[in-house]
Amino acid sequence: MSFNNNLFFLDIFFFIFHISIIFLNIIAPFFRKLRNLAMITQVLTLMSWFGLGLFYGIGYCPITDLHWLIKGKLGQTNLPHSFIEYLINSITCFDLSPSIINIITIICFFSATLYNIKKLSNR
Repeated sequence: MSFNNNLFFLDIFFFIFHISIIFLNIIAPFFRKLRNLAMITQVLTLMSWFGLGLFYGIGYCPITDLHWLIKGKLGQTNLPHSFIEYLINSITCFDLSPSIINIITIICFFSATLYNIKKLSNR
């Protein structure tokens, strides 16, 4: 298998991994059996955004960093700051403002996290 084939598969892996994290953070709290796993990913996301974010900029995601490194080696350039911006702009074919996407991301993430905390504390 060639180097570019490996990068292509890594690109697909990180795309699926990103989607999985988003699902766990936002959708999984609505399913009782997935709430604990969702809380783990929500805490890890917060640690990344605000812990690592102190050193690399608030909202930092090491997964996006690795993914963009792979995409760069595949020749893709001018990638947005966030995977969610990349995903939304790719799916909708709109060029939405990064600020609007960040606000939507923050609202969805913190709403799902607060919902999850409430549901987990009511056990």
